[in-house]
Amino acid sequence: MKNKAIVNSRNSFFFWMAVLCAFYIFGGFTVTYLRPLVTGSLSNFPAAVHIHGLLFFTWTLFLIMQSALVLKNRVLLHRSLGLAGISLATAMVIFGFIVSLLANVERIEAGNSARAYDLGFSNTFVLISFAVMVAFAIGKRKHAASHKRLMLLATCMLLNAPVGRLYRPLFSPGFPPPWVVFVTVDIILVALIFYDWRTLRRIHSITIIGGIVLLSSQILRFPLSKMTWWHDIYDIMLRLVD
Repeated sequence: MKNKAIVNSRNSFFFWMAVLCAFYIFGGFTVTYLRPLVTGSLSNFPAAVHIHGLLFFTWTLFLIMQSALVLKNRVLLHRSLGLAGISLATAMVIFGFIVSLLANVERIEAGNSARAYDLGFSNTFVLISFAVMVAFAIGKRKHAASHKRLMLLATCMLLNAPVGRLYRPLFSPGFPPPWVVFVTVDIILVALIFYDWRTLRRIHSITIIGGIVLLSSQILRFPLSKMTWWHDIYDIMLRLVD
């Protein structure tokens, strides 16, 4: 009984981190997407945007559900839903790229090319990192410690956009400073580091590698998005939807 209680306590951490991710995502997009959607003011949005939103909201709920199944020791059911998770993640990456490209074409046409290249780099880095982390999580599905860290960190890669929207009312009509967004997202990484130290007396290798990737997406975004080679690559990508 004592060992079971310890296992449940450890799994509950990942459940509550999934809930925190959901708070960031639903909280951030309620004002800028969900509320306008209900009032009908987003009727001019392309269908791809709505599909993108549905996929990302579904992923958030899927992460909570999968974490809850493990917490309730329903591991077989958790594993049986793996194919659904793979399909969902694949669709998220595809529509994530489509929506990002569509939005940045509009930014360039509006004369805001600097922000388009910046967000284009960030979104590309984030989506590729998310895809790679989920792929490794699938490969590590029989190694619970690695699998659950990879899934959590993969989801953290997606949080910059919703967290930025969560803070937007405080900085309206502008945007929150990037460091405010990054620090808020990194709360989950810091919590994971403390969790590792408390339960393992060391920092898990996945936490270290995933943390480096997460921090790199935040730090490298600004200098690299201004590079000519990136502009050339992204111009080619933009032609796919222009």
